[in-house]
Amino acid sequence: MMPGVSGLDVLRVRAADPLLRRIPMIVISANDRSQVKTDIRDMDVWAVLAKPFDLDALLGAVTSGLEHSNIPAPIAA
Repeated sequence: MMPGVSGLDVLRVRAADPLLRRIPMIVISANDRSQVKTDIRDMDVWAVLAKPFDLDALLGAVTSGLEHSNIPAPIAA
């Protein structure tokens, strides 16, 4: 839970902005209620991961989202 704003509020703002909609969103949530999951999927997110999340699953979602959006991936040092 974020102070002062919910994750769904952030997704609503993103959905209303054409430039922000181009950015793949990955939601990581401890909220396991089915209605929240449905609301999140309706916001056109790239991936939804449940807490505690698997690091490999997160890295896979980030890589896949970057490839899909044609945003160049950062080069690891």
